Amino acid sequence: MSEPITYRVLTENADLEVASHLEAVIWGWDNQFASPTNVMRVTALKGGLVLSAFHGVDMVGMSWAFPARCDDQWVLWSHVAGVLPHYRRLGVGAGIKWAQRDWALENGYDQIRWTFDPMQAGNANFNLRVLGATTHKITANMYGVYDDTLNPGLPTDRFETVWMLDDHRVVSRSLGEDQPRPEMPEVTLLQYSNGELHRKTVSPKPSARLEIPANFTQLGREDSLLARTWQTMLRETLTDAFNHGLAVTEFIRAENRCWYVLTRRSR
Repeated sequence: MSEPITYRVLTENADLEVASHLEAVIWGWDNQFASPTNVMRVTALKGGLVLSAFHGVDMVGMSWAFPARCDDQWVLWSHVAGVLPHYRRLGVGAGIKWAQRDWALENGYDQIRWTFDPMQAGNANFNLRVLGATTHKITANMYGVYDDTLNPGLPTDRFETVWMLDDHRVVSRSLGEDQPRPEMPEVTLLQYSNGELHRKTVSPKPSARLEIPANFTQLGREDSLLARTWQTMLRETLTDAFNHGLAVTEFIRAENRCWYVLTRRSR
């Protein structure tokens, strides 16, 4: 890139209209489904944050977050964040999140929360490995059935991601420190092998692993029955694990297979 990526807080209507349109482009939606600019402006002026990435004068990524009440405390809820395809895998998405973290800390927040699809390996790697977030909640079909560039016409199950902004895992990543590879637990609660899904009940062991597809969007378009079955079994297994005090704390890619690592929740 000839020019560096810069990050800017947005509050003016003209900028918010561009951000809303960019959101529609990123997700392949009609503009009518994008975030409403009047609501974005109110939240941007009253404790929320609209933040965009720019390459020169061009907006190439955007995020919108607002105050929300979760577990009896106020958090910054990151409703949407995305980057144009040409700028992905260049660190722009991470730059948006780190800029979002800086703003949140400066404005009195100690955590940011958002949702992501537990079946999407790329999102899992980004949220857990790159950012150091965790999750111990899953909601079935949170936004209804979507069929767009990422969602293959299946229910929108979503993790509630918890990003503790001053946690040592997050601080370490914010400083660019090398992260040790997480250990692969011996206990497997869900895996795909020999053409079948295999599920076990939650064990009293302190850690466990669950497998997700390497490319859920492709699987959903090629074998919708397997995709739906895998999604359902993952949701049920995770719900059981969360009820037993486990949390998803890491993500591992190994030999083209993708695994969540669950450990005992400390808080």
